[in-house]
Amino acid sequence: MIELALGDWGITEVIFLHQSQVKSAVAQYGSSKGEVKLAVMHIFGLPQPPRPDDSADGLAIAYAAQCGARANVT
Repeated sequence: MIELALGDWGITEVIFLHQSQVKSAVAQYGSSKGEVKLAVMHIFGLPQPPRPDDSADGLAIAYAAQCGARANVT
């Protein structure tokens, strides 16, 4: 279902990232959820933490993908 929706938007390359790759892209490997939220605030210049809490995760994932983070696929 997600891939069909992405196709409608012309997105053909789907990227799957592990949480450690996302954390490494925005903060550092092993960062806590709170540290990721603070890093997202800094990266995007937000005056307050994103609400709901999962939105910080979404922003972190989008940032990691945009920065070129790739899953290690063998």
